[in-house]
Amino acid sequence: MSIRNIKQHIILNLKNIPGWSTKRKIVVFISDDWGDFRIHSQEEYETLLSYGLPLDKTPHTKTESMANYRDLDRLFEVLDSVKDRKGRPAILSPFTIMANPDFDRIRETGFSQYYYKPFTDTLREQPGGTKTIERWMEGISRGIFQPELHGREHINVPIWMRKLQSGDKVYQFCFDNRFAHYTAPDSNVPIQASYFTEREDDFYFLDDSLADGIRLFESVFNRKPTVFNPPNAIFDSRYYMTLFNNGIKNIDSSHWRMEPDGKGNVDKKRRKFGEISDEGIVHFISNCAFEPVRKTTNVVGDTMKQVAAAFKWGKPALINTHRVNFVTGRNGTHVDRSLKQFAELLQSINKNWPEAEFMGAGEFAQYMNSTLTKGKYQKAKKR
Repeated sequence: MSIRNIKQHIILNLKNIPGWSTKRKIVVFISDDWGDFRIHSQEEYETLLSYGLPLDKTPHTKTESMANYRDLDRLFEVLDSVKDRKGRPAILSPFTIMANPDFDRIRETGFSQYYYKPFTDTLREQPGGTKTIERWMEGISRGIFQPELHGREHINVPIWMRKLQSGDKVYQFCFDNRFAHYTAPDSNVPIQASYFTEREDDFYFLDDSLADGIRLFESVFNRKPTVFNPPNAIFDSRYYMTLFNNGIKNIDSSHWRMEPDGKGNVDKKRRKFGEISDEGIVHFISNCAFEPVRKTTNVVGDTMKQVAAAFKWGKPALINTHRVNFVTGRNGTHVDRSLKQFAELLQSINKNWPEAEFMGAGEFAQYMNSTLTKGKYQKAKKR
């Protein structure tokens, strides 16, 4: 084993040791960015690319768009192809962005006011959009598609609006091509970090937008979200009270989360499984990844190593996998490969751990919460 592999092995194990644990082998697929609309058309993509923007450097802008009903049909087929020991199919929790900028209305105000469209309205404007919404609801009713909240927008609205109002030519060019996700090279954080507070008065706007995102979620899915996962893993813990007051008791975090200081900077803070905030928000950690769109070799094998390390230390396998892996978008030639590898991963998990259980993120959060004593880590009993 090379020095690099030894180092990776040590890190993989060390990050799974702290905090809450369970004897149950739980598998949760957490998928970010559903509902977000970054590039609206191939023509606009080509225009932005010719302007010099490096949109071809990341799959999120190179190929991705909103999922259509055919994407969901194929994804559901893979999820349903493998059953756990209880006879349940695999479950994907799409962490959903509830709205996107309404470019026409913003333009009408001369950039003086912000307006948005719920993602379901945007879906209805796409070819086959009504069918796509029907597939969302079908997946929910079948229990294989269990949405949770990723935020109202996947852009930082206060910063974006200030850039537009300042007359910044690049931001306005992007706006003219319905692209809100541009980040200037001198920015401290990506524009996609929705809940970063560049200055103190941003907090109040973003706090209100978080509550509004929860309201939109409930209006679309007829229930409140159970779990919140902040875009780009940047989040101010002062928002915790808004989460708690709106019925969200859990936050999905990275091991090291970036927290704004309200002055344009961020600090790293370590988070652990089962850590409970003063407000009562319980943390859990995405400790595995499956991102075939970004890799060409040993995709399944690498994820399986992460799952094995999680189970070794009594942790669930919380596998993060972005929407881009599963949607054809504008040129999603990678999707056939991604779905094949996803099926291989599910089969490998079943083969190696026949006792493994598939859960949605909300189900897992409720189970973990039921085993915790406030302020302490407690080992969960095997059921």
